[in-house]
This record gives sequence, structure tokens and C-alpha cells, in this order.
Amino acid sequence: MPTDLTVVHVDQRLPRQWSGAVYLSGPTPTDPQVPSWRGEAVAALRKLWSGSGRLAVFVPEPSPGGDYPDYADQIAWEEEAMRLSDVVAFYIPRRMPRLPGLVSNIKWGAWHDSGRVVLGTPPEADRMEYLLHFAKELGVPVAHTIEDTARAALEMVGGGAPRQAGERAVPLLVWRSARFREWYAARTAVGDELLDARVEWYRHRPGARSDDWSLSVSVRRAGTDAAVDGRLDAERPDTRAILLHGDPDRARFRATTIVLAAHPATCMRLTDDGRALSLPTAPADADDASLVALIARWTGLQITPDRLRHGPAVQPDHASSPYRTAPVAVRLTVAELRHLRSAAGAEDPRFVVGSVADLHSEGASDWATLGLVTHGLLAAAD
Repeated sequence: MPTDLTVVHVDQRLPRQWSGAVYLSGPTPTDPQVPSWRGEAVAALRKLWSGSGRLAVFVPEPSPGGDYPDYADQIAWEEEAMRLSDVVAFYIPRRMPRLPGLVSNIKWGAWHDSGRVVLGTPPEADRMEYLLHFAKELGVPVAHTIEDTARAALEMVGGGAPRQAGERAVPLLVWRSARFREWYAARTAVGDELLDARVEWYRHRPGARSDDWSLSVSVRRAGTDAAVDGRLDAERPDTRAILLHGDPDRARFRATTIVLAAHPATCMRLTDDGRALSLPTAPADADDASLVALIARWTGLQITPDRLRHGPAVQPDHASSPYRTAPVAVRLTVAELRHLRSAAGAEDPRFVVGSVADLHSEGASDWATLGLVTHGLLAAAD
């Protein structure tokens, strides 16, 4: 695919496809005799762009010979172009009072923690300390020339990735993630079409394997005209959930004894003593030795690996995240359950011993936990 750069002005429609998209944000000179910095920025991007396919460059100024649309339409174009951008490249050559860049402050405040901004400003610019402070705090690339700002933007774009129609609404930092790619591959495999998307929030996690984000999506189901809205949450890893239980009995399922982790929580209803109940989890790639070590730390029980029963992985929440959890069940002896009931009476216990019926009536758990307990016990009863 040949390299291409398309400049899109505020009085023009956005292209239907591109491999990368950069929005040039910053103050526009009001004096027609003063040239805009964006011409130099476009030239730098054209010189430096080496990715495959089209780089769309959004310029919130009229095309040559054109004019600004109505103010409301101008704002709507700017907001839509920024939403669809892979990088919002700020260049703020602030000079008071001639070029104050007050609107640029608002735009920076809206996008500074999006994970897809760069900040360019010449050393002599006025009143940039506050913006530079948060750029440093958030790890935003900072440059002091227009060309270096363009270079920093293209480093974030990399080689780009071809996207069209609704795919354009998925910025590269999400598009490239393994979790999104897995979800999208499953959708396209059955003929679904992504109509639109919006990054609701993004959070950089220094030192982590991935960042956090949440993506609202609108999908047209294959063979229909119906659009289904949902939310795809970020890089939550697959896990294993440990279920310690007594003898499962399909006929008296609700009476089956189970052991649940008890821990503080702030986003769900709690038990009377202020705790939430769930199954403890381990990474999906944890081996049996790691799992029995976790059980020992949690309960004090010494379980041998041959007692672990691995169930198939399931997706706890189809509406928001494609991560999967696989239950790992351990059938406890009468003596082990008696020991745990005694230990659970200690001050500030790490677990509670009850029944499936208790879990339904307690109001301190969630549907994902209820589903995993049911899934694990039914498999253990077979």
C-alpha cells in the first residue's frame, strides 16, 4: 500500500478510510498577515510519514479559498475529528496578548490524559508551566519545535493500521491491543459490522503489561439492520477462580458447602460486617503448584495438586469484556471443612464458609461469582 498524506480542513468532510490520523491542535493566528504554524506542521508530517497507507491530517482551519462553517458546525467538526484521531498533536506558541491560546487550554484539559497526545511548545512561549507540569506527570511526549512535534506524533502512529468506516473510531492504542483484536476477530468472523466506537476513558499504567481503557461500541449484527450497543473494557487478563466446596449434590444443589474469599469492597453491597464475597483468582497461566500455594496462603490448607479439577473457561460478562475465567474446583473433606469453619470464626477472617443458598441470599456477591460457583459445582458433580 503506497504512502499517502491527506490534509482535511474544517470545511471538508472526513475521509472514509485511513491508516493513521493526526489532529493539529493549537492557537490559530487571528491576523491574516501572520502565517499559521500548521502549514509547517503539515510539511513536516509529509516529509516524515513513512507508514503504509493514508495519513489523515486534520486542520481546524479553512481550505485555501474556503471559509469557516457556522460556529456550531465548526465545533462539531473539531470534536469529531479529535475523537477519531490516533494522535492529537498540540503545538502552542503562546505569546500574550497577541496569541493567547485560551481555547487550546480547554482542549488540552480535555485530552491531556487520553494517552494519545503530544505537546509542542517553543521555549519562549508564555505561561506554559502548568501544561508542561501535567505533560511530565502523565508521560506525554514534549517537543520544542514544530518538526519535533510532528516527529513525536508519528512515533505514536508508527506504521499505522488500515481502518475504514466505523473502524476509524478505534484509535491505534486500542486497535493494537490483544484484547480488542480478539474481540473484533470474533465479531468479523460471524459477519458483524462495527458501526462506531468511543473511548470512554483511558488510564496509563506505568510498568504494567497494558493500559486500562473502556470502549463503547455499536455493532450491526450479521444479516440484520439492528445495531447493538455495548461496552468493551480494557486489558483485563484471563484468570482462574478457585472454588473450595463440599460434596456437590445436584438434587440438593443449594445446600452444597462452599468457601468464599471475604474482602473489603467499595463498589458493591456488602455483608453486615462490611465485606464482599467472591472467589479468589490467579492468572490464567498459573501452574498447579502456584494454585495450591495460593490456597495455602488463603486458608492454611495443604492441598495436593492431584485434587485440583480444572473447568472450562467462561466469559463472566459478555456485554463489557471478553476476558475469561476458568474455575478450579477442590472437593474438601469433612475434616477440612470443620477446620475452616473454626478458622472463619476468628477476628477479621479472610474467608467465610457457607452454602450456595447463603450466597444467593446474602446480597454481598455478584452474578459473575454466582455463575462461576454454579459452573464449577455442576462440573464437579458430573
